[in-house]
Amino acid sequence: MDKFSKYIIRSVLLPCFVFGAINKAQGSQPQQTLCSQQQTICQITPPHGPLSKNNIDVVIDIEFLWWYATVGNLPYAYVEEVVLEGSSLNPTRIVRVPDRMKEFGSEWDPGIRLGLGIITNHDGWDVYANWTYFRNSDDESVSVPPFSNTFANSITNPPGQHVLASPWFIDATQGLFSSINGKWDLLFHQIDLILGRKFWISPNLVLHPYVGLRGNRSRLSLNITGNLDGSLTENNFFAIERANWKQQFWGVGLLGGMDTVWHLTKHWSIFGESDIALIYGRYEIRDRYSFFFGSFTQTNLDISHTYNNDNIYSFQPIIDLGIGIRWETTFLDECYRINIDAGWENHIWIDFNKLTRPLTDKFQNQSFMSSEGNLSISGLVIRGRFEF
Repeated sequence: MDKFSKYIIRSVLLPCFVFGAINKAQGSQPQQTLCSQQQTICQITPPHGPLSKNNIDVVIDIEFLWWYATVGNLPYAYVEEVVLEGSSLNPTRIVRVPDRMKEFGSEWDPGIRLGLGIITNHDGWDVYANWTYFRNSDDESVSVPPFSNTFANSITNPPGQHVLASPWFIDATQGLFSSINGKWDLLFHQIDLILGRKFWISPNLVLHPYVGLRGNRSRLSLNITGNLDGSLTENNFFAIERANWKQQFWGVGLLGGMDTVWHLTKHWSIFGESDIALIYGRYEIRDRYSFFFGSFTQTNLDISHTYNNDNIYSFQPIIDLGIGIRWETTFLDECYRINIDAGWENHIWIDFNKLTRPLTDKFQNQSFMSSEGNLSISGLVIRGRFEF
């Protein structure tokens, strides 16, 4: 046999040996036999279905949430500083310039998520539903030393003096205060109903794509109170301004995502979760403003109220991400399975903040504009799952 013939034989037979060895190695994994003796067609994605002794598995989830929430474009106060801006015509002219914003902090609060599902032996398809409850709030305040301020808001203070203002008050550019308190609160209810399939794509990697429906009802409230200390003002003038907002949202829409599980050992694995949702619903915006001012030398007070109500119908996009570590085991001849997870989740609601801020132009005409800030919910998740 000449060299050319030997080369042809080796080129044909060598790939056969290589792929045969690979297939033999894959067949050594008992948890994902790709082709059984009874099947004539190989399963490319064998299902990760119910337990071997069961035709249908029932899944119960109990999850403890330790989360915090932040809302974009929600500062409760501005700190302004008096500076000297003299000129040849007015060398002692002083103005107020922004110094910093005062934002709400990140307060951690508990929540809960309950889930119930069924895993079938029909190619590993499953149906699952869960309910999430979470409530988060924060209370912040800021104050500055007393300053001199007349009824017309003309400041007679030296440079370096700080004053307070709030973008949520009716006259955000002229109303000055010595202390401002802000409080916000988020109440969050969510229900997901999904249909998915869990399957193997390698000896140690599982995928779980799914689609479904999402319903949400939430409430965002904001309360701001400003106080002007009258001890140094002209005629002992004092002022109190309050602003209260409430945003209620309800909506229903579509949900789609993918879960992954990387099995490290028989009992330990790393999981990842991701999905997107687009729900349609109504935002109910309710604003209330009140302003009290007067003098300690007089008994009368001037009280004014302003109201603004608005309903907005809009789509709400949502992005959910999660990662964590899992421990699982089976017992009683693989009739039952227990999973315990510890992970981190991020949930982003794009342009969730629809609270309206007062807007006053140079002619003192007032209107309202949307804050358009994102809602971000993040934190730890401890999950216990029982499957039988």
